[in-house]
Amino acid sequence: MAQGTVLCWLDIESQGKKSSSQIKKWDVTPEPVQDYQLRLAVYHTENVPREDVEGTSDVFVKAFLGDSDPRETDTHWRCSSGQACFNYRLLFDFQSP
Repeated sequence: MAQGTVLCWLDIESQGKKSSSQIKKWDVTPEPVQDYQLRLAVYHTENVPREDVEGTSDVFVKAFLGDSDPRETDTHWRCSSGQACFNYRLLFDFQSP
């Protein structure tokens, strides 16, 4: 499953008549690792299929970032319309790049 696209280019220059001081140099040192927090807001769901024998579903949302521990909302018990309301926020701490 595609998760994005990387577009890159490569310039090859001969060193024939140029001295090393005339060639443009790029700083490619990586950025320092920084701490971030992802906040995922879950407001409501729509068209959740009714999977129980009684024609209802117990609806909750489970999310995870990479291999970290999953977070989940509370459960909307016995939802018969397929629409569950949460107004819930899931917080994930991570480091990047």
